[in-house]
Amino acid sequence: MASFIFINGAYGAGKTQTAFELLRRLDGAHICDLEEAGYYIRRVIPDELKCFDFRDHAEWREINNLMLRRLADCDKIVLLPMTITDADWYRELTRGVDIANHIILRPSREVLAKRIASRHEGKDSFAARMADRCYAEFDSFAEAVGAEFIDTSALSISEVAEEIAKICGLTLSPRASALSAAVYRLRVTLGHIR
Repeated sequence: MASFIFINGAYGAGKTQTAFELLRRLDGAHICDLEEAGYYIRRVIPDELKCFDFRDHAEWREINNLMLRRLADCDKIVLLPMTITDADWYRELTRGVDIANHIILRPSREVLAKRIASRHEGKDSFAARMADRCYAEFDSFAEAVGAEFIDTSALSISEVAEEIAKICGLTLSPRASALSAAVYRLRVTLGHIR
């Protein structure tokens, strides 16, 4: 049976980089990128049926739920990096799936703004526009679904991964050298440019 770890947080909080750091340092791990179903939906439906945010599509939750239920049969740690703040949507998404741990990465607003800017996204970008909503909704969301927060303001990606490993009772392989880690993170970043 799979062991699911949901890595949540505002856009720019470091979910993807953290998931890939965990992937690199955990034997038998797998990343399920829930956003891919959203990109698929955007490609196959006409503009007049598209929602601004693909999470608004019930189909996005249904497709991903089917995939998560299928992945439940694998014998891996499945990492799920995704921003979600609506408890009802989360329950739809994870219906019939046992999420072992749900972690919300929460840097300070100032740190998040710097991270978004470092990605060359402006104040009008999707990530910047969604930040206030995420901060406003995460407390009640976390309480509703039993998620745990990690303040990532002063932590490196390696340290965030180590905090998640502690919470989940996992043993990570050693950190990579600084150069190797930087190259790896750059490859992850370039691979996720949309």
